Amino acid sequence: LYAKIQTERLSRQKKTKEFSPVTKEEAPFEIPASWKWVRIRELAHDCGQKTPDKDFCYVDVSSIDSSRGLIIEPKYLKASEAPSRARKCVEDNSVIYSGVRPYLLNTAIVNLSAMKKEVIVSTAFFVLKPYGGISSEYIHLLVRSPYFDSLADKACVGAAYPAINDDKFEKLPVPLPPLAEQKRIVKKVEELMKKLDELETKKLQRDEVRARLARSAMYSLGKGESKIAFAHLTELIKTPADIK
Repeated sequence: LYAKIQTERLSRQKKTKEFSPVTKEEAPFEIPASWKWVRIRELAHDCGQKTPDKDFCYVDVSSIDSSRGLIIEPKYLKASEAPSRARKCVEDNSVIYSGVRPYLLNTAIVNLSAMKKEVIVSTAFFVLKPYGGISSEYIHLLVRSPYFDSLADKACVGAAYPAINDDKFEKLPVPLPPLAEQKRIVKKVEELMKKLDELETKKLQRDEVRARLARSAMYSLGKGESKIAFAHLTELIKTPADIK
């Protein structure tokens, strides 16, 4: 896979940037023998820049739902309305990662067919179009991981608006698994996230039942009809609303 990536990099670029191998000191944990430590820019390339010359779909940091890593509010603009930061091109299934305050996790995978117009993203984003059939979903999980977040945080400069520059970003060390392993990782995470969503739904339903029970018990106690509120006080009073 790594050899295939290098071949594609050479075919895309007349002068391919060489990256130094990731040293043992840079690798914070052990990986399986079939994996390889690489630089983030060895996994994916950017897609260049342009000034919008026709109606387009603009994605900036405010367009992202950071909790889910999704584009939810793209802006459809005329070329004459393009802000100065609307410059970066993307290809289908590119991962975008905001280098400004990266800890906010403003990231997403770009689905061009869903946008219906040419997509231009803000210069606040790094664009990561995977090489060699590498999974966009794997890269997206990778850049949203606590491990990568800690790397980016250490590489940031600035106080009010900490940001990471291109030179530091492209050299961040990341683990590259075989393609089949990438797919298994993505599938497992999707299964776990689905279970978490189900648990959250059950928790909300349980909390609503408990809240109704608390209201009913307190109402009965106030009328002198039931002692259930005293018998189960700690279970019934859990929130400020219950106390009221």
